Amino acid sequence: MILVDAAFMIELMWSTRFFSTVDLNDPIFHKPWTVFDINYDIMFFENQIPFFVLEDLFDLANFEAYQIPGGTAERPSLVDLTCKYFKEYFGILSQADYILEIRNSLQAKHLLDFLRNCLIPSQPPKPPNTSGKYSTGGCATKLHEAGVTFKKGESKNLFDVKFENGVLEIPNLPFENRIDYIVFFDNLIDSLEDVDLLGRSGIIKPVNGDNKDVSNMFNKLGKDIVINREGYYFAGIHNQLLEFIGTNGGQP
Repeated sequence: MILVDAAFMIELMWSTRFFSTVDLNDPIFHKPWTVFDINYDIMFFENQIPFFVLEDLFDLANFEAYQIPGGTAERPSLVDLTCKYFKEYFGILSQADYILEIRNSLQAKHLLDFLRNCLIPSQPPKPPNTSGKYSTGGCATKLHEAGVTFKKGESKNLFDVKFENGVLEIPNLPFENRIDYIVFFDNLIDSLEDVDLLGRSGIIKPVNGDNKDVSNMFNKLGKDIVINREGYYFAGIHNQLLEFIGTNGGQP
C-alpha cells in the first residue's frame, strides 16, 4: 500500500509542475477543491511516507525530460518537484528557493519534515533582552529618523534579518502567514509612511501597489497577537535597534 501512496504522491507533484500533461477529465485537478482536500490530508502526520521511499521510487520511474511548451526540456529532481508543489499549494515561496540552494545537505524524513525545513530559520536567533523590559525600538519611520538605514536582503530565508553598522537588512516580504514575521513587521509598520519607506528600500512589494492596504493589513494582523518574549525570534534584533537608537540619542 505504501508503494501505491508513494506513486500517487509523485504523480501529484509531477502533474503540479507540468500541468499541461494533466488530462481534461482528470478527477483530481479538474474537479473543484478536490486537489486542496488531498493536499491537507497529505500533511497529516499519520499519512507521511518516508522520503527515501519517494526518492527510490522516483529514481526507478526514470522520468524522461519534459518539453515545456515554449520552453526547454526539463527533468526536475524530486526535491525540485517538492519545492514547486509547496510553492503552488502552500504559499511557501522564498523558503522553497532556499531549500533548493541547500538540497545536497537536505535530509528530510518525510514531506511534513520537508515543509518544516522550508520554515525554520537558517541561523539561531540572537539572545533576547533578559532585563524583563520589552521594546521594539519603534516603527520604520522613527527608526529611520534615528539613523537606521533599511536595505533589502538577498537571502531566500525570511528569518535572515540582520542589523549591522546602522543598516537593517530584511529579505523581501512575499506576505505569508508567519507569526513572528508578522509581529516583526507590525512593529515596523504603523502608518502609510512606514510602508512607503520600506517600499523604497525594496523590502516590501505590494501586490496591487496600494501601500495603504498594506499598512492596514499589518495593523489588523498584529492586533491581539500575544507572543512569548523568550521565544520571539527577532527579540535580539530589537535589542540591537534599541542600543543603536540610544547611542544616536533617538527615542523609540
